[in-house]
Amino acid sequence: MSLGDINAANVRFIERLVAGFPQFAPLLDEHIGYFEELIPHNFMAEFTRHLVDTYVHVEASGAADELARLFKFLEASFETGDERSANS
Repeated sequence: MSLGDINAANVRFIERLVAGFPQFAPLLDEHIGYFEELIPHNFMAEFTRHLVDTYVHVEASGAADELARLFKFLEASFETGDERSANS
């Protein structure tokens, strides 16, 4: 697998992530506005900070069900790989 293939797979993963969890669309828009392109590893760092903050404050945010669904999506994506997780 080439570096270009890996980057394309990362972009597809982020597209599926945002399609399944539209609350991350503003985060992606802000990222692209700042960098003028999608830089997958930078976006995932921003996403991870948001995810950890949500997890730490899950009771106050009332996002337990959404957080569980998000973790299920992440787990399925990491277990099965890029193409096979397209319908997760």
